[in-house]
Amino acid sequence: MTEREWKVLRDVKQAALERLCGRILEQCQAVMQGEGTNHERYLRLYETVHEGDDDIARGFNDLKRSTALVKLEVMVRLGLVTDDKLARFDPGTQDAIRFMVGRGSGRRRGGGLR
Repeated sequence: MTEREWKVLRDVKQAALERLCGRILEQCQAVMQGEGTNHERYLRLYETVHEGDDDIARGFNDLKRSTALVKLEVMVRLGLVTDDKLARFDPGTQDAIRFMVGRGSGRRRGGGLR
């Protein structure tokens, strides 16, 4: 990843992390206002937060140049990177991300790059 792309990724990361955290908080709010006993809602809330933590870890923890492409792929797979943001990367990087996302399309959770 070039220096220019690394700077783009740092910008994309901030927007993507905000988007993911907002999504997780909305899911938590829906669970808390949902049906069921307090204990049932608590268990669903715990699971929602746990799954959100897993997504944050996969996409954002330990971000460095050697993990950048994989982390960007996770962000795209989770639907956190807009086409406009992805277009800021070099064509080769965009192609690599599309290949990686397409190869693992059965694992897509957020629906990136359709």
